Amino acid sequence: MWTFNYYDTVGSTNDVAREAGLSGCQGRTGFVAAVQTGGRGRRQRAWSSPPGGLWMSLLLRPQIEPEKWPLTTLSSGIAVASAVAAAGVPASLKWPNDVQIHGKKAAGILCESSFAEHGGTKGFVVVGIGLNLNVDLALLPDELRTSATSLLFETGHAHDCRLMAESIAAHLDETQALLEQGRESELLDMYRALCPMLGKRVSVITHQTEYEGVAQDIAPDGALMVERYWHDGRRTVERVVAADVSVRLR
Repeated sequence: MWTFNYYDTVGSTNDVAREAGLSGCQGRTGFVAAVQTGGRGRRQRAWSSPPGGLWMSLLLRPQIEPEKWPLTTLSSGIAVASAVAAAGVPASLKWPNDVQIHGKKAAGILCESSFAEHGGTKGFVVVGIGLNLNVDLALLPDELRTSATSLLFETGHAHDCRLMAESIAAHLDETQALLEQGRESELLDMYRALCPMLGKRVSVITHQTEYEGVAQDIAPDGALMVERYWHDGRRTVERVVAADVSVRLR
């Protein structure tokens, strides 16, 4: 059973969950806020968290080897996309963890891990989820309005925040069970089926460089495999772990 804690306003649910994890809080505990004042996404980017969204962090204590913990990012993406689909809105995944509806971003996921043992308890993973559930798109920053969407906008009606939180947690139980049972290949196949980016020409931007290629596959550890196109005509297969990857429109 999951236990949920609800708040009116917090700085970041990930920070709340992390402090709880360091204090020995059990896994399968959720932290949900109506508003975040300091939400963040990948690479410490600010995350807009207006009223109406599902701003939630799930505390896990994975029963798998630490080297497999990064696959929780893929597991979480599948869980959120599955919960959105169960609400009647088909969703897809943009590597590594953006949930999209009709090509527009509806949710983002930020997983943060602590591998050390604290106070007799083992390490943990915090799965931070920002879902534009009942968000009025007019409340989003100008630069996001054309690239984002919400379930409210897509369906024309509001959705129950607590039911969605519980649905995501239930789907996460199912995907994490695959990891705990050593069935990573099944998890990867589920992810591939939800990721239309595979086989498409993409742009990859890392801290060091920018290049184009074709997204080929998801590696066993969750990395994106990209066939890179070089200016001299060469093609090499690159293993992408941390980058901004987008589908080229031409």
